[in-house]
Amino acid sequence: MFPVTEQYVESQYIKNKVPIRLSNKLQTEIVDKATKVLNLYNHGMKNIIFPNVNKILEQLL
Repeated sequence: MFPVTEQYVESQYIKNKVPIRLSNKLQTEIVDKATKVLNLYNHGMKNIIFPNVNKILEQLL
């Protein structure tokens, strides 16, 4: 998991000329899990995410 901003997303993923979309259920699951991990990270569990999230986010913004 790593931070990304909208400006770094170039286009939608397309396979065989068909845009690939995640189901709403999968989208929700990914967001929920990412939120839980970020909450743990922000509350002191720094070894749960290996990249330096704060430094990457600073450079992206």
